[in-house]
Amino acid sequence: MLNPTTELNLLEKEISENQVPEDNAHKTKAAGRRVTALLNQRHEKFAQALAEGKSAIEAYKNAGYAPNDGNAARLKGNERIRARVAELQECAAAHAAVTLQGLIDEAADIQTKAMADGKYSAAVAALTVKAKLAGLWVDKAENNANNVVYHIADHPLTMDEWSEKWCSPGENISN
Repeated sequence: MLNPTTELNLLEKEISENQVPEDNAHKTKAAGRRVTALLNQRHEKFAQALAEGKSAIEAYKNAGYAPNDGNAARLKGNERIRARVAELQECAAAHAAVTLQGLIDEAADIQTKAMADGKYSAAVAALTVKAKLAGLWVDKAENNANNVVYHIADHPLTMDEWSEKWCSPGENISN
């Protein structure tokens, strides 16, 4: 795990490497491999909208086409469009993959760095997060409710009636 400044610098570098060159506008680089964008810009916009989860009709309109359900369905079935949508979704899934162990490892790194910097409250917070992620820490809410149940009756109960209704057999109540 890198410190936030280094991570930011790497992210900026990755973004600058992924810029589309003017002379080769149909190729970009993502997730360590070549990703080929569709040459037709409308088709590319359509595929991107489909990859985002939009319907074919909505993606067709967003790509700049006049609304036409049949053409939207036909374009969605296009082999190149389907391949591009799959490629975009695969790249998105690779970037979004978050695992429990990865989160625990990040919390451990944060804890180590905080301890090294003398930021003990941050280290304790990171330790708490690790414990929660591992399932070893459960937040318990204190319940201060008295759970008093009031019974409303037309007339008050006598001591004998109350005793009969609410006490176990053989229990004796005193005034």
